[in-house]
Amino acid sequence: MSQMASEKNSAMTKLDDITECCICLKTFTDPRMLPCIHTFCLQCLNDLADKSNKKAGDEIPCPVCRKDFTIPRDGVHGIQKNFFMAGMTEVRNALNQTNVKGLLCDICKANNEGHEVKIAEATNRCLVCQENLCDSCCKMHKTFKVSRNHDVIKIGCDVGEESVVKTSPTTNCDIHRGKVLDYYCADCKKVVCVSCFVESHKAHDCKDVNTVEEEFRNMINNSAHVISTLSEEILTKKNSCESRETFLLKIAAREKEILQRSEELMKMINEQTQALLSSLDEIKNKHFKEIRIKEDELDRRLLVLESFSRYCNELILKGSASDVCRSTEEILRRADELVEDHETYIMRPMVSVSVTFQAPVLDKIFKSSNGNMVGSVTGNFC
Repeated sequence: MSQMASEKNSAMTKLDDITECCICLKTFTDPRMLPCIHTFCLQCLNDLADKSNKKAGDEIPCPVCRKDFTIPRDGVHGIQKNFFMAGMTEVRNALNQTNVKGLLCDICKANNEGHEVKIAEATNRCLVCQENLCDSCCKMHKTFKVSRNHDVIKIGCDVGEESVVKTSPTTNCDIHRGKVLDYYCADCKKVVCVSCFVESHKAHDCKDVNTVEEEFRNMINNSAHVISTLSEEILTKKNSCESRETFLLKIAAREKEILQRSEELMKMINEQTQALLSSLDEIKNKHFKEIRIKEDELDRRLLVLESFSRYCNELILKGSASDVCRSTEEILRRADELVEDHETYIMRPMVSVSVTFQAPVLDKIFKSSNGNMVGSVTGNFC
């Protein structure tokens, strides 16, 4: 029993993670996907554009990867809807209701509106219709031709991750309401319903989404694998990058040398010793910031690659056929962009700061150090 509860908690945790908007930190509301594949609530993007004073046709950076995208001609509302994420959000909301007691049957409420009768308690929920059903209405629901194949879950049951994948809602056509998107048009690179096919795509190369689904899943999986490899390279480069701690150890070592050298001299040169320490502190302040910027860049690139891989994996595991077909072109295009950008970045040479201390020979002190009896410090990238 505890194992089942653990599996359910694991499924819900993953759903909570993937369906959370990183701007408002809440579950997605009308999720919209940018060209870089990152997804945000429509209202969050609208607020972002308003605060930046951006309008249709203007460029604005993605809040995660900072890649610029152009606001569509019809404004933020024209940004592509992420149907896969919208489906996952519906599943999450449905699973969150499975332990709520006292839910009333939506069908009984509709049928008895205006009448003072007792409404039956809901025992099931249809994930397609997004309705709570009592036992009687659930039986009727399963007898109707239009709803007999709908995914229905029992309210109060434990739903694991395997069930989450099976209950991912089927995406319907925006133009022909109620029609399932079950054809992929290779000419238009769109997923369409049978009515769209008859009206606009009859002469095109169209196939059932289930026919091309596996091919597209493999293509997305290959892209995710490539990007995952790039993430490993960035992580390796980050691990080999000089850290702030290492840099501070160098500073500490040089400071110790300076202090040891100053102890060899008399108190009369104390002012010169302090001057050298000040110079060293200036070098530290200057280059410490540069190292931090370099680390932040590596972290950002790693985040972009990991978020792309995670999104692809979730789409492969939990996306419907239409989700996969709808997303393939954008994902492959974004993967190519990431590969190209990565190859340019990974070839940049790693630079570290060389901090040295040079103690002059005492009998040549005034000639070699301009009168400074302690020495000199320098700090340069090498």
